[in-house]
Amino acid sequence: MSFYNDDAIKLIEKEFKLFQRNKSQYATIARLISIIAPNNTYKTPLYSFAYHGIIRRIKILNRCIENIFHARDFSSDTIPSGTELSDITINLQCFIINIYGVLENLAWVYAICTDFQGNIHEKSFFSKKQKLLNSLPDNIRVTFVGDGKWFEHIKNIRDLLVHQEPFYIPPYSVIMEKQEKWKNLEQKKWDIENNFFQELFAIANARHTSDKIPTTNDIFSELQKQDELYTQKKEAISQINEEQKQYVVFQPMLVTNTNKKNFLSIQFYPQILIDIKTAYEKIILILEYIVTKTT
Repeated sequence: MSFYNDDAIKLIEKEFKLFQRNKSQYATIARLISIIAPNNTYKTPLYSFAYHGIIRRIKILNRCIENIFHARDFSSDTIPSGTELSDITINLQCFIINIYGVLENLAWVYAICTDFQGNIHEKSFFSKKQKLLNSLPDNIRVTFVGDGKWFEHIKNIRDLLVHQEPFYIPPYSVIMEKQEKWKNLEQKKWDIENNFFQELFAIANARHTSDKIPTTNDIFSELQKQDELYTQKKEAISQINEEQKQYVVFQPMLVTNTNKKNFLSIQFYPQILIDIKTAYEKIILILEYIVTKTT
């Protein structure tokens, strides 16, 4: 059973297609930046923050989203492979860093173009003093900030990723009603592992306590016995793993749990589509204002 219901699947599919169409907004951003930072500004901080900052990061962000959605079918109810989880996690972490970074680059472009007077820490839309934000005209600032929750979300996930343990995607979740059965099977696996090592220890102990000098055949026989025990253990655990699959589901959630107070879980498929759409809107809003103000 998929984590998402039919309506949610249709909505996410619609938003992903919209994202693919809206990548044309990249051209709009590039055009605005070409006005703000023409070629004669090459090698200036403005040019660097605009082209090597905003433009480059947008390319990365777009690619991250494509990679995440192409790594596996987002509506699939199968347990993902380790490779799939790694690929998605890597792209999600890259996305988080660059969604924050593109807004910081945007802040520097705005600060340079408007001759903003402030220190390096104040040239940020995330600054606690909000000096840069407050330098925006009221109508632009209200539209840009909104209720503030999106900026809080971006800063929170960035800070958690950078300063605490990396986000990760749990490979599966145990179905609530099946937890007891799953735990019993998990205990069986521990018992099998424990018995395996006890048998290896018994073999080694018998050799060390024997007065007989082991022959080549004895050593070969012992190694063969160890291989047999390992194969039996592996097969037994594999059978239990197969049985456990009926008690688990995959939930496409990005989580962190270093600090229980700041525990965070994100349904990353819809969230990254919201984040890129919102970022595009805010970048274009500020760039259009800069063009209007400086031309």
